[in-house]
Amino acid sequence: MARGGRRKGAPGKAYTNRKDLNTNRMPIQSAPSAQYGERAKLEAAQAAVPMGSAPQAPPPQQQPQGPVPGGGGEFTRPTERPDEPFTAGLSHGAGPGPEILGLGAQPDEVTLQLRALYSKYPLAELAELLDEMS
Repeated sequence: MARGGRRKGAPGKAYTNRKDLNTNRMPIQSAPSAQYGERAKLEAAQAAVPMGSAPQAPPPQQQPQGPVPGGGGEFTRPTERPDEPFTAGLSHGAGPGPEILGLGAQPDEVTLQLRALYSKYPLAELAELLDEMS
């Protein structure tokens, strides 16, 4: 049973597992050059490593996912929630606080600053303050 090793392909034969060998090749082309022998070098290089087929047009783009810009309606339209205060969801002002957003209890700014200080300077006094606040 044959195993591995170097294999040579037959010119003009189509290979199912090699897409680069099955494409049509561009013909050898060269522009007239100013230097003597440049055209022959260019043609020899193209014959050694043939160029692939001409570039193809990119596939059409799919429709964007998510909301379409301007699809929410007119900006100056009347509100859809006339009885809800515009501060709903904020920690201050009229209406329910951040608990309606379902994000859980949010620490206040002082707690956040104490945690940052404790991470930089792990002092027992800061740990006690954090324990009292939670």
